[in-house]
Amino acid sequence: MGERRRSLQDRIRARQSDVFVGRSEQLRQFEQNLQLPFDDPRQRFLFSVFGDAGIGKTFLLRQLARVAREKGWRTATVDHTVLDVPGTMASIVGQLDQAGLKVRRYSERYASYQSRRGELATDPDAPDGLSSLLTKAVVRVGLHAAGDVPIAGALAEAIDTDAAAEQADRLRRFLAGKFRNHDDLRLVMSPVAELTPAFVTDVAQTCEQAPLALFFDTYERTGAFLDAWLLDLLEGRYGDLPENLVIAVAGQHPLDPNRWAPFYGLRADIPLRVFTDDEARELLTARGVTDPRVIDVILTLSGRLPVLLAMLAESRPATPEEIGDPSGDAVERFLRWEEDDAHRQAAQLAALPRAVDADRVAAVLDLDDATAAETFARLRRFPFVSVRAEGSHQYHDVVRDPMLRQIRRDSPNLWRAAHLRLAELYQTRRDTTGLSGGEGIRDDAWQSHAAETIYHRFCAHEPSALTDAVHHLIDTWFWSTPEATRRVAEAIATAGRDAAHPEAARRAAAILAPLTAVPPDPVALLTILLQDSTCDAIHRARALADRGETHRLNGTHEAALADFTRAIELNPDYAWALGSRGRTYRALGRYDDALADLNRALNITPDKDWILADRGETHRLNGTHEPALADFTRAIELHPDYAWALGSRGQTYRTLGRYEDALADLNRALNITPDEDWILAERGETHRLHGN
Repeated sequence: MGERRRSLQDRIRARQSDVFVGRSEQLRQFEQNLQLPFDDPRQRFLFSVFGDAGIGKTFLLRQLARVAREKGWRTATVDHTVLDVPGTMASIVGQLDQAGLKVRRYSERYASYQSRRGELATDPDAPDGLSSLLTKAVVRVGLHAAGDVPIAGALAEAIDTDAAAEQADRLRRFLAGKFRNHDDLRLVMSPVAELTPAFVTDVAQTCEQAPLALFFDTYERTGAFLDAWLLDLLEGRYGDLPENLVIAVAGQHPLDPNRWAPFYGLRADIPLRVFTDDEARELLTARGVTDPRVIDVILTLSGRLPVLLAMLAESRPATPEEIGDPSGDAVERFLRWEEDDAHRQAAQLAALPRAVDADRVAAVLDLDDATAAETFARLRRFPFVSVRAEGSHQYHDVVRDPMLRQIRRDSPNLWRAAHLRLAELYQTRRDTTGLSGGEGIRDDAWQSHAAETIYHRFCAHEPSALTDAVHHLIDTWFWSTPEATRRVAEAIATAGRDAAHPEAARRAAAILAPLTAVPPDPVALLTILLQDSTCDAIHRARALADRGETHRLNGTHEAALADFTRAIELNPDYAWALGSRGRTYRALGRYDDALADLNRALNITPDKDWILADRGETHRLNGTHEPALADFTRAIELHPDYAWALGSRGQTYRTLGRYEDALADLNRALNITPDEDWILAERGETHRLHGN
């Protein structure tokens, strides 16, 4: 393979490195570390870069990556644009592939995962609350070597094993019918555990050709889902990592000293503070600012914060008057070199979206496409507009925040109109996907557009924004993942800060607390969402039923009954809530109440197999065996691989002394779930009674 041609980005990075000053000690430390033998006790494989916003973490990380490449290392960088662990690994492998390293194992496995999840998202026969079953807890199910599988809510020590097994089988039989290959089942049910070994294999393959440095930026945002995975990765849970691997993490806070204690002697901490006076002067000189009077003013204005130093030096002011009054407005300082008033206003308004491209510029400024493209090209030249890991652009927070404050304060009508246009843009992007309901909520692109729509509607102070956001959070928790729910809550939190919307900020902070807990706490989350008095009956019923289901799985049946009852009062035709309350009554031995609910549910959805099987089980426990057989048989006709129903019908046959029929059902069930302990025990008991 021939040598890769230099790109424009290569030229930009080279030019940037020529003027990079300051942090020389940190760069020297990192460079020396790369040159140490891997068995040298001084060698560090983990670097933790931390410091306040604007302190230069991202720029330093880029320089560390540049140094690594110059020393022959391969590099990959991810930031907050990744949303979960599988996406993080996909981004890293994609960058390695673009660099000419043909690592295919993870990409193929990840493509299979995306395809399988897409099939689930679009399946009209998926069980109610499928994503809740997949993502909100972990229980043991009888799939061959399936391991721990996300099912519903947070883990509880005293989980009701009967309810959990039944719920797990409901998920298992749907997925078993959907995916006949056990490998596909494990991939869907435990993606991080299944995908990471392929990632480790690709990393090892890369390191056979050259050492590898991985960089994780904006860790204050991604650490919520990356921290545990990185620790597991480094502890060898997914396989041995090659020794020629270095990892650098950059965020506003140092790594947690308790969680990362095992690696204390193997990592190097790099706390970043404002530039020293010498470093600041060196940077200004490198940017062509040499007048001592100008330097003194810039040092005062910037507080030696690297991002502000670079911005104020960008126009190469020759006199202090060209910089402006040190007490002047921050926005004026950032845009001092932009003389055209229209261009200045465009630069300010383009700060409103959280990411910038030509389409967003067109929406926020109400421009035609050609003019928007020209404006966006001009904006990209500003030193405070940087490229994100996934290719879009963003304003640095240190610059964006004062710009937002000024627009909000001085031009409230302009602020509101621009945010409404941006909300409409994202709404259109969401609609263009052609998805809706649970299918849309499970789609990453749809969900991303929805989160930005919510953000801009909050910023515009739309009266219904909070209520609509609560509805969306409930739907997202029900249909999608905790990560997707967290993204929506973070959009609300950011809007609360950017738009001076204290109620949004308060609610978002409360919502994020149970979402960032390990594991997430669904009861606390749904309780907070239910506190919104404007939430409509349908969503209130959904949240109550979901909370009730978590209580049921945790074995707190009285709390479950209370939630299911309130949900049914709000939505009397809510078959899922009726069926779940029925199975709760059954667990309490209240068979008549259980049958009443299950009958009501089946009047609404006559062919819902799990409700039929539940009614059959209730009849069996109540001693009415013929109705039990009828219900189990109908459920099995609807779903021939329904192992739990087969096992329960086998139990019923055994009670009636029909041992051959019982053994036939139990054998069928064990062909589907070979290691299901209770079915094995039932078959053993049947053999014993049959004299075998």
